[in-house]
Amino acid sequence: MAESKTLTYLAKICTKRPGWTLLGTVSVYLLLSLLALRIEIDVDFTSMVPKDDPAVAHVFDTIEYFGSVDRAFIAIEDRGLDPAMDQRTRTERAEHMRNYVDELATEIKSWEWSNQEIDKTESMVPLIQGNHDTAFKKLQADLLISRSYLFLSDEHLDNLIKRLSPRYIDLRLKRGPSASVPAELRDRDLLGVWGDYLSFWKSQQPKNNQMMRKGSYICTEDDRFYILMLSPRHPVKNMNFCMEMNRRLQSLRETPAMQQDHVHLHMVGGYISAARDFGEAKYSIMMTMLSSVVGVVLLFGIAYRSLRLIILIGIGLIPAISASLGVITLIIGTQLSVIVSAFAAILIGLGVDFIIHLYNSYCWSLKEANGDRRLAASRALCRVGPGIVVGCLTSVCTFSVLATSEFRGIFELGVVSGCGLLMVLLSLIVVVPCFLCLWGPKHTKQPRGLFGYGRLITRFP
Repeated sequence: MAESKTLTYLAKICTKRPGWTLLGTVSVYLLLSLLALRIEIDVDFTSMVPKDDPAVAHVFDTIEYFGSVDRAFIAIEDRGLDPAMDQRTRTERAEHMRNYVDELATEIKSWEWSNQEIDKTESMVPLIQGNHDTAFKKLQADLLISRSYLFLSDEHLDNLIKRLSPRYIDLRLKRGPSASVPAELRDRDLLGVWGDYLSFWKSQQPKNNQMMRKGSYICTEDDRFYILMLSPRHPVKNMNFCMEMNRRLQSLRETPAMQQDHVHLHMVGGYISAARDFGEAKYSIMMTMLSSVVGVVLLFGIAYRSLRLIILIGIGLIPAISASLGVITLIIGTQLSVIVSAFAAILIGLGVDFIIHLYNSYCWSLKEANGDRRLAASRALCRVGPGIVVGCLTSVCTFSVLATSEFRGIFELGVVSGCGLLMVLLSLIVVVPCFLCLWGPKHTKQPRGLFGYGRLITRFP
């Protein structure tokens, strides 16, 4: 058979110079593992479904139009505000608070985001509400004055039309706006029409709402809290943008404006909670992968009571698994979905099976080889190697079927698992014989630990 000839030739290479072969193989795999450092785990489950499906598209449209999590809210609190302060002191402190708000808004406006999809640098937060923005404020005033007549009653509208009569305009311009017109609107409302619908706009403000607008600022009536409402460029479901947005928000606590003892910063919103969820999901994934490795090592440590076997499993599997991740970055990119984390358990389970078959065959071959480790390792690879290769290739084909799925997570799981099994196979048929040639046991040794527990259980009825 072709497989037997290939494995026989490979066995000769491994047993001739086992030290150099083992070192070279592990070194190559560790170099490939460096590519895996670029991998980012995407824990956003919405990115795993096919976007072209009509039902999925309808759900995303609903989220886009009715979702309210794609905002961030910053509250700047003046903890040193005392109700017993005189009005002048309160006014000065309010002015200082507004300066702090403007400093934060200026810092946020400077944030930039490198959009890899369009290869362009763009502003992270194009819209900020609650700060002193002259251009935005004038735009609001123009819209207010030019559109408010649509809401006036017939009586107020008739009065407004009379004021706009040409014979009254010159007189109104000379006299100027009335005292009822706010100071910030007097250069916009030269005819003084604001007074006619001032009562209407006041009636639109809820009486029981503690938050109010003072010019362009959003604050409480006592000036203790000032609010900034941020509308970032990309939604919360964009994990990379969300994580960077949360990092920038947390960095605001270190700005000079926030170093005052009496100033405290509060932040809420979808970006902050989503970033926390992303972090917890990544931590859970890492702990799951680590626990699977530790669990397998402990199981076989109990079964074989052999530190040598545990080291063999580590040398054979860990570089191969990490190298497979590095190769995957060259095939499908550096961003992988959270479902791909299942591949670790798959590779560990199948990889350990391959190692155990080779190890057991080596132990039985020692009897025939009269304790010659090189000969026993060569015979073990030639005997069980073909079965391991066929079993591995069958598993690779099975997982490759998953790569035909339209769901991103299942597609990536199929590609990663198939590629990973090939990398594990290439590693084990070289690493295990070399390791056994150098440090394999000289006497047959079969698992005893689990049999001992089995006898203990059978004592009870």
